[in-house]
Amino acid sequence: MKEFIEKYALYSYERLQLQQPQLVVKWLYKQQSWYYILCDNLNTVPMKSAYTDITKTFDREIRVMGCPVKLVTELPNLAQKINERSQKDIINLVGNPLTINDFNIQLSLNLPKKLSSVWVDYDHKTEMWKVMSVEVLSANECEVVKYHISKLCGYEIEVYFTQREHLKNEQQLANTSFEGITLAVSKHSTLNYSKELLSKWEEDEEKWLQNREELFWSDSNELIKQNYNQSACLVNGSLGEANDIRNYLTLFKEINIIIPQEWIHEKFFSDLGVNEVDLLRLIEMNRIKLILPHSINYYKMNFLEKVIAVNPKSLMLSRELACNTLRNQRIRNPFTFLPFNTEEKRKFLSSLLELGNSLNIYENGTEYKWVESLALGLSNSWSQMYELLAMNGALGTYVTGLGPFIHNTIKSLTGNDYELEIIEAANSIEWAAANNAVLCPVGPLARNEENLAYLYSGVNRNWNFEIATSPNLITDGILTISKHVPVLEIAEAFEGNEIEKLRKLIMKLSHNQTKDQITETIARFNASVKHFEKNKKRLDVWDVRGVTLDSIIELTNSTVPFAGFITKQLGRIAEYIGSKNEGVETVLRRIEAKMSRTSPDVILVSRARDKIKDML
Repeated sequence: MKEFIEKYALYSYERLQLQQPQLVVKWLYKQQSWYYILCDNLNTVPMKSAYTDITKTFDREIRVMGCPVKLVTELPNLAQKINERSQKDIINLVGNPLTINDFNIQLSLNLPKKLSSVWVDYDHKTEMWKVMSVEVLSANECEVVKYHISKLCGYEIEVYFTQREHLKNEQQLANTSFEGITLAVSKHSTLNYSKELLSKWEEDEEKWLQNREELFWSDSNELIKQNYNQSACLVNGSLGEANDIRNYLTLFKEINIIIPQEWIHEKFFSDLGVNEVDLLRLIEMNRIKLILPHSINYYKMNFLEKVIAVNPKSLMLSRELACNTLRNQRIRNPFTFLPFNTEEKRKFLSSLLELGNSLNIYENGTEYKWVESLALGLSNSWSQMYELLAMNGALGTYVTGLGPFIHNTIKSLTGNDYELEIIEAANSIEWAAANNAVLCPVGPLARNEENLAYLYSGVNRNWNFEIATSPNLITDGILTISKHVPVLEIAEAFEGNEIEKLRKLIMKLSHNQTKDQITETIARFNASVKHFEKNKKRLDVWDVRGVTLDSIIELTNSTVPFAGFITKQLGRIAEYIGSKNEGVETVLRRIEAKMSRTSPDVILVSRARDKIKDML
């Protein structure tokens, strides 16, 4: 039992470093059955805590329950230094305190797919791990299971094996307990999925396992490449609302749809104005891709079986979406993905807090709050992102994106707390960006998504500190087809030059375009729509909105990414107070180097209006 207690002590120590970075800690030690975190000074005031005493903050809010670890300024005799966890172990949750359900999820993800499903628990009487399976495992399979349990625990375990006839019932109870956003795993599935759909689920899990370390830790240029050329849009239908699909078919070659959960499935596709037969045909034609951020068991199974039968590539499950989103977030938010170990992160957070305190001395309250909120946001992201992404897939990507930074910035400047609204809108924006797609806001989130996209796309280079958006319409008055026209006819007609010319105009905003060129392109597109439209009395208006301050000026000369804005402000503040804070300056140089590799790509937003024009 002592082995996993040591892992819990390490976990508590790491959480302290990230959640209370102003406390200077010098290592974790052990003497007999107790662990000690050596600190410079325990008179430090806690950060964002219900307590005023750092010892109580650690004991009540950070320390893993039952773990014998305490803060000290002097070590007992014969205390021995404990080796820290590697960054690889931290990313893979090795030694993390997990519930039985969560441990079995992570274990099942790592076990070979061909191996029979197992369920494990810890037997406190024997201090051994108990492995339960329906079938008798071979000696080799037993060794494989033991190896993977040991690997997840972070130490060599003792284990015994037993059979349990009704093991599936236990796994089903575990799966049905995931009423939140924790992802179920394919090995625990008790539903009768087809071989094809189950294989898709397994592929999704494998993508995460193969890519997670590189996504969190690598500094490779390959992970920051951008693609501007796809002609795609994204519709977040998770709340069951959508506009008519004909609007999207005339403008985009590929429509990415975040489908709703089973209980509002029928309403959503009714709003799209398409029956199931035509929808499946569009999927077969590669015009529609379906995205599932939640566990696969939240969605209508018989519909997914039909989709996988006509086009397996048209389904994107949660972990693949998480991988794509993390790749895009590394471009937009390099702060979160700095390849630092835990102590290096602590030092940077401490440096930020010192910078903020210097501002406070100068009685600059607004900027002090902003710097402090930036440190708090990074602290929160760094202390939980590995667990959230491992457990929740795409639904955990908010914590690693720009949303928390924007939320903290707005709150520090205005006092208004819009975190809930920003979480929902940020997911739509980042999932669209991850798929190189234009976001088409629908439903109650539409206005928030549109406003937030302006900040995601970049801010004016000349900004000093003001947070105010200044979007302009890149294109206006683009026509779409009325509801009476068959969707398949539209899909077949609008797949070529008209869409491509319009998309190139919109997606390559970093190239100079005159107002006359924009007007001419729109006119040509509208002419093709009017030619196709059978009932010229009904032509809905569709706006495609980009975010630049001047569509004639080259984008890279007018805006910087939001992370670049943060970097600029921190540098300006440091200069203002005469600070030569090496910890902050070193990080700023790394962020600026990353920003120089890429230009601030625009988050495009398409919005449908309710009015109708008579073009005759």
